[in-house]
Amino acid sequence: MSPSPVLTIVLPPSVVGQSWRDAVEKAAVDRHASVDVVTQCPDVSASGGALIIIEQPRTLWRSFQDQDRDAKPRDVLTKVSSLLAETSQAVANGADTRAAEALSHAMGELGSVSRAPAAIEAVDDPALDFYSNQPPAIGASAYWGVQHFSYPVGGGFDGGGPDMDLTGRFRILVHGPYIVLPPGLWQVEAQFEVDPERGVTRLRFEWGVGDDLDIASVQIDRPGVYSMALTRLWSVAGPAQLRIWSEHAAFQGHMRFKGCFIRRLPDPHPAMDAGSAAP
Repeated sequence: MSPSPVLTIVLPPSVVGQSWRDAVEKAAVDRHASVDVVTQCPDVSASGGALIIIEQPRTLWRSFQDQDRDAKPRDVLTKVSSLLAETSQAVANGADTRAAEALSHAMGELGSVSRAPAAIEAVDDPALDFYSNQPPAIGASAYWGVQHFSYPVGGGFDGGGPDMDLTGRFRILVHGPYIVLPPGLWQVEAQFEVDPERGVTRLRFEWGVGDDLDIASVQIDRPGVYSMALTRLWSVAGPAQLRIWSEHAAFQGHMRFKGCFIRRLPDPHPAMDAGSAAP
């Protein structure tokens, strides 16, 4: 007689995750069941039998903030989005999920498992809302606020803000936020306000991962609020980068970056070139 398969349960490294761990381990002892409790998704090629108990993005984000209050906000956001992207891939591979916020769940041979109440708080930020369902559905969207981007000053990586004087040499103005997106066709719509101050402002926009980018340029000769949409296919999970450059040296001009909206589009037809922008 072959042994019963070991149930793998993935729990978030958080207060509510610990309350679930305690409940699962007690249920396993009571039922004489074999359970492997881990905090990271197993290899996606072997995750079909895993049960992932995961918090909603806003509560998971808050949990990670509370665990390391000295960490840079950008690093926390990248770490949380990376875990959510791993979960998305595991679910696409056949893993099952349960909401960590619930107090009880049916867990196969463990039966109905109930956890002790635990304090659950959430961030007031929609940046990861596209992960509310796993994997993100077509049409899933989020707003990425200006606080998640970097604004280089001088030769530095950061140091500025979303309101910027465009006077000076060709340079990068905005980059970020390095939030990890799962595979799929993703569109960004950047929002910005420009006053060319009686001149012409030339901007270059880039969207994608690393050097795999959708690129567009624009010339602006009158004040106003503008938007620029770009689309790129993520073949594997990776940190999203929106970059805005001043395309030429300028003697005047002012820009205010207003954040961006991102949205998952229907996957391209197989015949479509994976490296091209969607129409």
